[in-house]
Amino acid sequence: MCVAAFLMWLYVIPKTSLGRKLYLSTSQDGKAPSENMKPLIGRTATALTILVPTGKVEIDGLSYDARCITSHVEAGERVTVEDANAFELKVKKI
Repeated sequence: MCVAAFLMWLYVIPKTSLGRKLYLSTSQDGKAPSENMKPLIGRTATALTILVPTGKVEIDGLSYDARCITSHVEAGERVTVEDANAFELKVKKI
């Protein structure tokens, strides 16, 4: 009985109008949000939010996710980018 219900949920329900509303119809390509943020290393940024330890920083009018590697940083304070990967900048308070 449970196997039949599982198979129905797996194969039949996604094809109904209710199932199309419940299930995602798009796919993800699995790529990182930004391929290369290494050129930002050494740049100065402004904290848009409090970084305890993560938050948002701004460089040249663009917002980036950041992680503070030293202590917390208040919004509006200046930080320098110490490292970067495809998902976040690692920053240090100036």
